[in-house]
Amino acid sequence: SGQTSDAFKAARDQLKQLQGTAKDIEGFRTTRAQLRGQERDLQALQAKLASTNTSFNEHRERHKNIVASLKTAREAHKRLTAALQDGAQASPEFIRQLELARITLLSSQGAYERSSSALGKYRKQIKTTQTDIAQRTGKIGHGRERLQGYEQRLDKAGISTQRLGQQARSYKTQIQAATTATDQHKDS
Repeated sequence: SGQTSDAFKAARDQLKQLQGTAKDIEGFRTTRAQLRGQERDLQALQAKLASTNTSFNEHRERHKNIVASLKTAREAHKRLTAALQDGAQASPEFIRQLELARITLLSSQGAYERSSSALGKYRKQIKTTQTDIAQRTGKIGHGRERLQGYEQRLDKAGISTQRLGQQARSYKTQIQAATTATDQHKDS
């Protein structure tokens, strides 16, 4: 009876150890798969950031031209308005030029506002993507730490992560054998 009890306890302890190692194998596989996905996501975010930065810089150059056009339109409108206030003759041609300057100014102001809004959206998108990259990088670092912990525990158990599939099948067979042995001792 004492031998049976000791054998049962040994089989149960072996089963717990095998089950723990099997959980580590599954945890390693899951973490490695998640880590690969996060690394792909990080690469996509970095590509998005590069693309957005390129678009932002191109738009900023166009914005400089819009600002110059707005400045020119303001000066032309201001000059014509000042001439009218100084007593310039309000001939039909002058009125037409003044109205054309006013339309050009309004059009330039609209273009400036749209361009400024677009630049703001680019800045926000860049900042959001940079934040996402920082978060993803942190998750990847944490995942690598977890993976390293699994690797150390598996190495202690004598399992190579290079031949994980083969060793996982072997552990399943050993768990089944230990479970059968435990069940037989229970029935005794």
